[in-house]
Amino acid sequence: MPCSCIPSTIRWWSRRRWLACSTPSSYEGRRGHPAGFARTAWSALRLAPPDEGARAVLAAHPDWIVHVEGGPGCRAGINTPEDYRRLILETDSLQNG
Repeated sequence: MPCSCIPSTIRWWSRRRWLACSTPSSYEGRRGHPAGFARTAWSALRLAPPDEGARAVLAAHPDWIVHVEGGPGCRAGINTPEDYRRLILETDSLQNG
């Protein structure tokens, strides 16, 4: 995820953390990364099936979600070093024109 997604999530929590249990960065209405979770959601996260994790909690509690607008990079799936390198190259090319 590009660094630009992180500050928007942190700013949201610092101003309104009491309004939601989860604040995923989003782009065009689709959840991305990072997501912040309020302490009130921690027990549900601990009880979530390990193979589903937070995804199961968010599916069970859609009313807990408040989307925080991020950029297109917050939707990037970064699961390998190659994914990360690809995202960095794409982000650099967008920023440098």
